Amino acid sequence: MVCVQTILDAGYEEEFFVSNVKIGLGSITIAIALLAQFYPKKYPDNWLILLLCLVFYGVGSAALSVFTSLAEEDSFLITKPKKVAGDLVLRLSSRLPRYSDEYKLVLDSDRNRVVSIANLWRHDPRKDSAILSRSLTEFYDDKGFLHEEKFAAEVQKLLTDFEKSYSNKLMSGLEKGYKKVK
Repeated sequence: MVCVQTILDAGYEEEFFVSNVKIGLGSITIAIALLAQFYPKKYPDNWLILLLCLVFYGVGSAALSVFTSLAEEDSFLITKPKKVAGDLVLRLSSRLPRYSDEYKLVLDSDRNRVVSIANLWRHDPRKDSAILSRSLTEFYDDKGFLHEEKFAAEVQKLLTDFEKSYSNKLMSGLEKGYKKVK
């Protein structure tokens, strides 16, 4: 994706913790399903093992869904802290409402994020988010091809503005006597 590559080219590194946990939980759940499928005894001799596998499979699937919803939300890129930008961690997400050509690219900081069940159904960006809101027709031609350079330039401008805003807020917070939270 052009927007992900633009953020990574700006010196940010992708954080893989959420992906790794999802892979781990998914692997455990698959192993439970494989145990249920290939357990050496036949039904009805293995009914207890099948019941336990069914319960643990359901718990594993639920844990994976809840973890993904709480940790990832609707973000498709989460970065590692960038020291130059005051330990800024970026979250990148997008929205395209049904039957609309209005595309929104949302750039947010982890510092603005509150993890809660109530946030799972949030569709409005946080107040400190930077939003690129444009019609899709500005980036695609009549044959359906994306003008990557034009879109990358808009993403770079959005990132630059967000970093400036973030560092200004960080500096004003430090001037007021607040401690920098890590």
